[in-house]
Amino acid sequence: MEKPCYFRVQYGYGNDEYVTITQEELPKAIAVFVGFGERAVFQNGAVRGKDIIRIIPDWHTHFGWNKTHKMDQYDWNMIPDSLQKTYQDIYLEAKEYTDVIINKNIPELLMLPFSQIKQRMKLSYDIHGQKFLTADKFKI
Repeated sequence: MEKPCYFRVQYGYGNDEYVTITQEELPKAIAVFVGFGERAVFQNGAVRGKDIIRIIPDWHTHFGWNKTHKMDQYDWNMIPDSLQKTYQDIYLEAKEYTDVIINKNIPELLMLPFSQIKQRMKLSYDIHGQKFLTADKFKI
């Protein structure tokens, strides 16, 4: 089993004002961040959407660093480009699914883990490049 990717849902400017989530909760975090819903409850805490400042990779959790550790240039150099790309790709994929879920107004999908959303729904494109979801195993 591959290691999950961790993200910080930052809701303040203090060093400890964030909730760590895995990629499985990422669509829900993105949805409330862009204003689709007022708040979200995650495994590690709850956040109001209007308080979210940003969603970024949580390198501290990924590498097992102490939360108070201040990253320096050496730490940043330890993160391989391939890992940064993996995190970026996961974020962009979650954002694509979230955008379509919001546009189609099917918020119940956001209660599912991201892996289940991808299993149940297939993101497709029409000839004009418009995104849409097709359901294999999901009733709307």
